[in-house]
Amino acid sequence: RFTILHTNDEHSELIPYGPAIDYPAHPTTGGFDRVAHEIARIKAEKAAAGEPVLTLSGGDFSQGTLFAWLETSAAAELSLMQAVGYDAVALGNHEMELGPAYRAAALNAAKANGVTLPILCANIDFDETDPADDALEALFSETDKQGTELAIQRYTIKTLPNGLKVGIFGLLGVEAEAVAPAAAPVKFGNVAGNPMDPVSFINRVLVAQEMVDTLRAAGCQVVVALSHSGTREETELPKWVTGIDVIVGGHSHDLNYPPLTVGGTIIVQAGSYTSHLGVLELEYGGGKVSVRSARAIEMNDSIPVHPGVEAAIDAYKAALNGALGFDILAPYAETDVQGDGGFYVNDGPPFVETNLGDLIADSYLQTARALNPAEPPILGFEANGVIRSNIPPGAEGRFSFYDLYRSLPLGGSPYDPTKMGYPLVSFYLFGQEIWGILNATLDMDDNQFFVQIAGGEYKFRPAGPEFDQADPASGKVDYLLVGGSPLNPAGLYKVATNFYTASFLALFGVRPRNASGAQVDIGETRVDGDPITPGIQEVKCWEALAGYVKNMPDLDGDGLRNVAPAYRYTRARITTPDWYLAEGATAGGMETYVLVQNPGDSDVHARIKFQTGSGEVSPTDLQDVVIPAHSRRTFPVNAWVRSYDVSTLVQPISPRGAQLVCERAMYGDGWRWAHDSTGVTGPYEPAPEWYFAEGCTGGDMETWLLVQNPYGSTIHVDIAFQTGSGEVVAPEDLKDVPIPARSRRTFFVNSWVDSYDVSIMVEALDGNVICERAMYGGGRTWATDSKGTSVLSDQWYLAEGATAGGMETYVLVQNPGDDPVHVN
Repeated sequence: RFTILHTNDEHSELIPYGPAIDYPAHPTTGGFDRVAHEIARIKAEKAAAGEPVLTLSGGDFSQGTLFAWLETSAAAELSLMQAVGYDAVALGNHEMELGPAYRAAALNAAKANGVTLPILCANIDFDETDPADDALEALFSETDKQGTELAIQRYTIKTLPNGLKVGIFGLLGVEAEAVAPAAAPVKFGNVAGNPMDPVSFINRVLVAQEMVDTLRAAGCQVVVALSHSGTREETELPKWVTGIDVIVGGHSHDLNYPPLTVGGTIIVQAGSYTSHLGVLELEYGGGKVSVRSARAIEMNDSIPVHPGVEAAIDAYKAALNGALGFDILAPYAETDVQGDGGFYVNDGPPFVETNLGDLIADSYLQTARALNPAEPPILGFEANGVIRSNIPPGAEGRFSFYDLYRSLPLGGSPYDPTKMGYPLVSFYLFGQEIWGILNATLDMDDNQFFVQIAGGEYKFRPAGPEFDQADPASGKVDYLLVGGSPLNPAGLYKVATNFYTASFLALFGVRPRNASGAQVDIGETRVDGDPITPGIQEVKCWEALAGYVKNMPDLDGDGLRNVAPAYRYTRARITTPDWYLAEGATAGGMETYVLVQNPGDSDVHARIKFQTGSGEVSPTDLQDVVIPAHSRRTFPVNAWVRSYDVSTLVQPISPRGAQLVCERAMYGDGWRWAHDSTGVTGPYEPAPEWYFAEGCTGGDMETWLLVQNPYGSTIHVDIAFQTGSGEVVAPEDLKDVPIPARSRRTFFVNSWVDSYDVSIMVEALDGNVICERAMYGGGRTWATDSKGTSVLSDQWYLAEGATAGGMETYVLVQNPGDDPVHVN
């Protein structure tokens, strides 16, 4: 028997966060000081039971917070890993983010601080003719140093106290190498110019099989792949490589617990940012490894910190305070205005505009304009992959400089390595190039490349066709407006963006241009923060963001600058024509119909998917349906899915600019009752907040809340109720409720409140959702339904109403605020 403890993608998260300014007075998550406590506790328990423990990291231990600034001096991350007894660490793409010379300096600093950990990567390949990687190659060892000296190794072998021999090899994946262009001239197996060529993955397969064979020949009974490849590649690898018992993964930030199993290979990942510690209890017998128990321990407030590790981290904090000249955890700004608690500045969900994306893109555009008013850029861009963390309101709606920096913590400059962070760049592109890049990034179907924008707006069809340079009508983008005007393909537009993001232009055959349209080197496009001083004085992207926030006014007179309340919501810069219908049920005698209208002059191709309580259903015959011009089609949902929880997503595919109208009708109990609602679409919905004035749980009436999450990541919501007495009912079990990716959850309001007057409030904490409310009464002899509203207003109009002929009409008015409101 033996146990593997593991983390991955720690990204320099040494202290608890969410936000860090709240620690220790308020709830936070993560922190290496908590991970260290649990490692020490579990190791002590296992030692008492005579069971050996291996402690591993799946890579990307660096780059993510201000503590990464200490890599070439104190080597905080590796020093702490050494102190708590890690046995091996994989090399991740972010370890190569600043190039081989920087990584060599960081590892040499770790050696100087007494670190002897093996850094594993079996597929690292140095260039024998280019001296740029010589310093890193000097740290490479073909032989296993057995933890006596820090070295980059292909593998290490651990003989456990119970005699079990475990071989561990490292592997850096295809996608991970593709997003680390600064690693050159070091290579890891990708096909030059086309990393997605299948040969890139085959190269990993060959290396992995060679490692398995080598370790088995050395007498290893157990083989572990310490992989920084992501779940997709890690679940594919065992289909091609025989003999891997366990894959301890990383890169995709997934929480793969319970473990995945492919062909007998056990595959785990422990989230990211020290949010969890993976505990994989294993047994070896009969030549096979089996799971005895597996769990991921969440690093929340219930986990104490390790006193010794916390003391070391305090010293690192003091070093950063000294270097910057201020307290990195002191209040820097707030989203709170006059005690309203503030709001989330989110970096998700994937493939949508986010308010953090708006804030960052705006900061680039405004900073570059201020520094070059004679030749200002007109557009600002940033890719989601560079935006690393949201800014939650925490307990008081405040955040520190440390918290803000976590949003843009990556990289450095090959031109000026004296300060961490990617520099801001500004250059020209032809409109046709911008159009092609935008379409190409959408075709990649990779959220890391999804583009946030300032100074313009675009609409795209997620289900649209791929872009073809030879066909101007192809692609997912419907339109791109710049300053309110359509993009001119032949026009030159000056843009501001991140150096790292701009470095990927080469993937699309594009290079930066000057005002004359001539191509220039990217180094010449760096924004100069001090034109008077000779040379280019780089402005780091995090400096642009911090400066933009620093210049915001103090709106409530508490001495702290406020993030403009307009950033509470997205700015409708990125939209889709998709329709969402949260309500639907096809079980228990209920019928659901989706009605799709095409009022246009051309046929529209569309895709229909259903999101249920157990995930998404995508019927093959609904992935390209035709809605003829000037027609209506009806889709009986019962024909494709049976569930009490069914939401619907309708996505136009083509032609460009296609517009549909969607409604949903429901019938139950032999058509004894029915209700209906239009769907949700448009620039401001899905939304982070939803309100329902109507609701009743007294007098045999039922009220149901339906919450749809159409996105690829879990979204958490808070649900509260308001009653006629002015009481706000906020049940503890309705706080931070997860709505899993591409699913629907149903909440029976009667379970929490009993009142004739019930209004509902839903707040999505880390993204957008769609909400509806259904009501039933009279023993389900009648039913009503309505989508909610995502905005508050001082004027409301209700077209329907009748008070004659035995009819009754009720107007329901909800006030979700903290003060009384007078109405006429």
